[in-house]
Amino acid sequence: MTRRRRAGFLRLDDGRIAVRLPSAVRSFVAAAAERLREVGESPGSPGFARLFGRIDETADADDPAYVLARQLAVDDVVAAVAASAEKPVIDPEEAEAWLAVLGMTLSRRSEELGLRTEEDRAGITREDEAVIRVVYALQAGLIDALDEPEHA
Repeated sequence: MTRRRRAGFLRLDDGRIAVRLPSAVRSFVAAAAERLREVGESPGSPGFARLFGRIDETADADDPAYVLARQLAVDDVVAAVAASAEKPVIDPEEAEAWLAVLGMTLSRRSEELGLRTEEDRAGITREDEAVIRVVYALQAGLIDALDEPEHA
């Protein structure tokens, strides 16, 4: 038995998530992951600084071990999304990787557009607004599916 569908995602009784998205949306998510990989390979860029900046006050962003650990974490997330982008069913860990990529994509795009508040969105193009809405909808759908209780 399956559970109810949410914005392209359907939580299955075994805990996995069926992905019911058009190929263009799947390609968008895979391309977003690849862009994150490219950012990770561009030290000194503003995107790199945002992606690998300090997570907390005690972290040392100049510590090579810290940067390497962050790069490996991003690489793992990107690899998980790339490997699962065309799968009809993903496991919760892959869904979490999708969420991470979508969150980082939204953060990066918002920074590029100069969005700091909801009022700033009034000045962006319809195309950019559509992308932001799609990312929000994908995030909400994944969160809802992940939060849906499993049935034994």
